[in-house]
Amino acid sequence: EQAEFVANRIRTAVEALNFENYQMTISGGVAELSGHNSQELIKIADTCLYRAKHQGKNCIISQY
Repeated sequence: EQAEFVANRIRTAVEALNFENYQMTISGGVAELSGHNSQELIKIADTCLYRAKHQGKNCIISQY
């Protein structure tokens, strides 16, 4: 939950930036390590990232 909170703070900070009249947003995936090896963790976070992009971008999806 803390990682998701931090990810959302980063997301809103990027959204608030103004790069010469360009709007920038980010999407992210957050996963929890418990019970997973590093490759599984990356796969889960990557799946969450693509779910966020599919939902319309500019959001964070997490799986605990």
